[in-house]
Amino acid sequence: MALEYAKQPWQTLYVAYELFAMVILLPVWSVMYMFTRPRPTWSWTHAMIVAYIRRSTLFAYKVTSDMRMFMGSPDYRAIPSTTKYNVEAAWIDGVQPHLITAEFTILASVACTTPIRIPGYWYARDGTAPKPNKPVARTNQKKVLLYFHGGAFTFLSAHPKDPYAIPLFRVEYRLSSTHPLPEQHPFPAAILDALAGYIHLVEVVGYDPSNIIVAGDSAGGNLALALVRYLVENQRGSASTNIIPGLPVPPGHLLLLYPWPDLSNSHAETHMALTQPGVKHGLARSAYANDMDVVSDFFVGRGYPSYSVLAYVGPFGLGMASSNRYISPASLSPLVQARFSRFPRTLIVAGGVDRFLDQAHTLRDKMMRDMPREGQVTYYEETDGVHGFLTMPTSPGYRAAYDAIRDWLTSD
Repeated sequence: MALEYAKQPWQTLYVAYELFAMVILLPVWSVMYMFTRPRPTWSWTHAMIVAYIRRSTLFAYKVTSDMRMFMGSPDYRAIPSTTKYNVEAAWIDGVQPHLITAEFTILASVACTTPIRIPGYWYARDGTAPKPNKPVARTNQKKVLLYFHGGAFTFLSAHPKDPYAIPLFRVEYRLSSTHPLPEQHPFPAAILDALAGYIHLVEVVGYDPSNIIVAGDSAGGNLALALVRYLVENQRGSASTNIIPGLPVPPGHLLLLYPWPDLSNSHAETHMALTQPGVKHGLARSAYANDMDVVSDFFVGRGYPSYSVLAYVGPFGLGMASSNRYISPASLSPLVQARFSRFPRTLIVAGGVDRFLDQAHTLRDKMMRDMPREGQVTYYEETDGVHGFLTMPTSPGYRAAYDAIRDWLTSD
């Protein structure tokens, strides 16, 4: 259960208990991992890091879903100083009403959300200017990554103070919350913010859509999929009748890092038709079997629905997660009619011990079905990678995965 100890005095008591438990667990782990580890390829250091992240994330979700309480991460309301980093900030105007479909207008009305101005952050390597001159020249234009951070739609930030920030243009989309915190910014607020970031790159900065790589990790991968779907479905030539004049065309590339493409529980439930005879049904699903992942079963499987899912679907309820193509495009439910025709060239990166691995497989299969031409969909799986392994240099295959991403980016 989320936020079990969000109120005083239980929060203080639980924090004290958890600190005491960590004092005991750290030396226990350190000795245990000298002799045995969850995966043979993991180093002692990596096993310790994974165990610590898994325990601390679960702890944080029991006392508050607002991770900023512990990490000091900024949010969409202001632009804190970036002078300590090679980063420049920019304000992104909210999406104009004429670029929002009738479907999303209704969804936004039910969710009591509207387009607003949000921050974005330009990142660059040391010694280079982060923010390009406006407008960007159309000739010899370099590619740019429009990136959406993970964090289960409820925590982390695009600001460089966040320890998971990586070089690119990152959008500070609104995070969702629900009871016992204020109920705010459910679906489709984050999608409207993502669309605003894309329009900013095209209309304000001057990038050609073909040079934009829309990317995201975890929940950010879900958001990247939703943004591209919105752009694809509302263009001339699509199956939709909701053509929006002035809407930028879809990007040239889509990069999904260990995405979370199914907010329903379809991949954690027992599906006998998908389970080989003689295999325990529960263990056949990665949501149960990959219990060494940094993602605890608080998020998927036995812990469903998690606080994050409830916060994101908001007033629409869990039925929306089981039926909406923007929220759960990889759902196994027949109610979700998600198609991927006319999507851009895509790379999916997954970890072999990620609890969301089954979801990544389903997404891969659906995209390859609708995008059968060779090279349209590329799938890369790091056998012993946990969720978020690209943020862990100690992870086996860390460098190989980055090399695969680089090769994909340069092979076009």
